[in-house]
Amino acid sequence: MAEATSEPSSPSATPHPGPKTLDQHRAKFAWDKVRALKGKPAKDLDEYRDLVRKLPAMIQTNGLGQALAFLLVQKGNKRALYNHLQDWLCRPPQRTIAAIYPPAQGDTPSSPFLLIQRLTACDSRLLRHATVEALALAQWLKRFAEAREIEAASRTAAPPLDSAPAAVETQAVSPSAAPQGG
Repeated sequence: MAEATSEPSSPSATPHPGPKTLDQHRAKFAWDKVRALKGKPAKDLDEYRDLVRKLPAMIQTNGLGQALAFLLVQKGNKRALYNHLQDWLCRPPQRTIAAIYPPAQGDTPSSPFLLIQRLTACDSRLLRHATVEALALAQWLKRFAEAREIEAASRTAAPPLDSAPAAVETQAVSPSAAPQGG
């Protein structure tokens, strides 16, 4: 005999409670950060996208500390990527996810060097954890930055609705010109 479940029969019957897994939290955070860049000049968005594409290789090649130091000295949207990583890695703990570098006594949350300060003071286990988190977040930032690029390109490249489609020329192939099997 089948047991009745307390779950509703259709997905639309329940409200969306929000992210449940750590990866869903990362994705939502990344989406919000990339979406906040809307309205910036296309050149700035291109620079951000290019930098976020390179970030995983920078971290794996040079280490998280060196990659963050590089981002820290950047200007504009390049610096925004450092800020996004700092916001994620130094966020206050939430009910469903733990913070990597939770706020400490005497911290100045608005300090631009907060992540670097915590990174240089942590043990190797925490540094590895922060590196894995930074790489995972970078993947989401990269996906969403590329999606924004595709969205922007489709808006500028779309032909007007009233324009006629381009004529397509076709060539008729005569039976005598067709290749014959042999």
